[in-house]
Amino acid sequence: MSAYRGPELLTADHDTARFDCGDETLNEWLRRRAPRNQREGASRTWVVTHDDRVVAFYASSTAVIARTEATGRAARSQPDPLPAMLLGRLAVDHGHQGKAYAHEALMEHVTMATASRLGVRAPSTGVIRSGDLEAIVVTRYDRAIRGGRLMRIHQEDLCQASGLHPDYRYQRDGGPSPTEAASLLRRVVGASGAAAAVDQLRDLLVLQWLVVHADAHAKNFSILLAGGNRALAPLYDACTWLPYRRRTPIPKLRTAMKIGSDYRISTADRAEALIRLADALGLGKLATARRAEELAAVLPDALHQTAASLPAADQARPIVADYITEQAQRARRCEQIAETAARRAAPRRAEPAPGLARD
Repeated sequence: MSAYRGPELLTADHDTARFDCGDETLNEWLRRRAPRNQREGASRTWVVTHDDRVVAFYASSTAVIARTEATGRAARSQPDPLPAMLLGRLAVDHGHQGKAYAHEALMEHVTMATASRLGVRAPSTGVIRSGDLEAIVVTRYDRAIRGGRLMRIHQEDLCQASGLHPDYRYQRDGGPSPTEAASLLRRVVGASGAAAAVDQLRDLLVLQWLVVHADAHAKNFSILLAGGNRALAPLYDACTWLPYRRRTPIPKLRTAMKIGSDYRISTADRAEALIRLADALGLGKLATARRAEELAAVLPDALHQTAASLPAADQARPIVADYITEQAQRARRCEQIAETAARRAAPRRAEPAPGLARD
């Protein structure tokens, strides 16, 4: 069975002719209006494909929200109005509705909100619904209000910054490795911010291991370029894969970037994998292991806090309860692995010289 691909920006090469969501207005909008809006800069359309044809899409455009209309956490210490992304159209082909990735928008929000509670840099997120459609809403981190005007902060994902075609976004296809990503950050961000940027990259890679985020490829890491200020962008497009693995054992799942010597969780779930990750990033082995241990230890509580913040209807969804249980089990395993890595990375106490009395 072919895999789903995307979301990716709509191009003339995408097959939209066979798309049918059951609403002819949306079908025609995708075929006729979406390309025109994209050319004119009114909106951008992102598509998911299956068997080389479009089976889902959404359109996005920039917008602003009055701070008084935003939730407390999203509005705190933010400009007025807040920069935002508006989802104007979204639809799924009727042959793919309710399949494969049920409530993925909700689970992406849960993943992102939990990461933020862990201390990983992530924008504020939420979930909106229209009928049976569900979408994640993300506060734009690449927009700023300056002089009363909405300004775009330029960003380049790691493929763009490395001069690579988007087809090379996965490391296994020739995309950037953790070593190459860290080297790029040190070169581009500069001495003053490079250490913080590489530490942040480490946290993002450890997170993909903890929650089994299978799509953390090079286009989901970006560098923000605001004049002379350069920094690694916050986490985005991150969603745990645990609720969608069906009967696939966790050790057979894969990460997008290597944790250690391989993409398989079975290889990543070893103490030496964290030590290799530290070497790949040019970071201290003990500090990396301790950070992974810390994140794993607090992950279950952070996830419970996120779940408690959801609307009652979402709290009651089986996918949320099942994920909380499974993630808690995985977090405990990862904490044990990181603890072992820390013991191995800790400096050994020197043996006393021959002839000297022991205390």
